[in-house]
Amino acid sequence: MDKLVLKKEFFGGILYDKKYKENLCIDKDTYQILEMLDLNNLEYTKNIEYIKENVEESDVLEIFRELIENGIISLNVERCKQYDIPENYLSAPFRVFYDITYKCNLRCKHCFTSSGIQKKDELTIDEKIKLVEQLSKLGVERVSIAGGEPFVSEDLYKFIEKCNEKDIDVSISTNATLFTNEVIDKINKLKIKNITVSFDGRYRKKYGFYKRKWYISKNN
Repeated sequence: MDKLVLKKEFFGGILYDKKYKENLCIDKDTYQILEMLDLNNLEYTKNIEYIKENVEESDVLEIFRELIENGIISLNVERCKQYDIPENYLSAPFRVFYDITYKCNLRCKHCFTSSGIQKKDELTIDEKIKLVEQLSKLGVERVSIAGGEPFVSEDLYKFIEKCNEKDIDVSISTNATLFTNEVIDKINKLKIKNITVSFDGRYRKKYGFYKRKWYISKNN
C-alpha cells in the first residue's frame, strides 16, 4: 500500500489513499493512536494522555488489530515456533559454537581443543545436517564454526549450504593455510557472515614456533 495522508476532522480523521483516490473515515480514538505512532509528532504526550483517559485497553488492542488487518500499519514480525521453555531460560542460544572436526593440519602450542587427529566419534554428514535442522527449529540465528581446522573437513561446504538454506548466519575461525583459489571460489558462492583468521606472529620463525609448522613463506 502507498503512503496514506492523515487528516484531522471534527469527528476524528480521514485517511486519504493517494493511489486509489479514496477516503477512509476514522474515529477520534483511532486518530489519536495514529498520531501517537508518528515519530515526528511533537504532541506525543497529549496523544498518550488522551488515550489513557478515553480509551479502554481492550479497545486500543482492537484498533491496532484493525489497522494491521487493513494494511494501514504493518507488523513486520515472523513468529518463531517454540517448544516448552523452562522458566528463566532463553528460548534458544543467540549463537552456537560448533567444532566441525578436531582434525587439523597444524599443531598449535596454545590450542585449547587439543586438536590434531580426527576423533572417531565425530558426527557424520547426515548427523551434521540433522543438527542444522534442529538448530533451525529452536530458532538459533548464528553458528560459529571452528575446530580443529574447519577446511580440513569434507563436510564443511555441505554444512554451510544447509545453514544458508535455513537462514542461519555462519562465521568461521580458520588458520587459512589451506586456502587456494579453488577454496576461495567455493567460499564466495556461499553466504558467510565473517571469517576469522588466526595469525600468531609477524615473522616466519615466530609463526612457525607457535604453529609447529612452516607455512609462511618469505613472499607472504
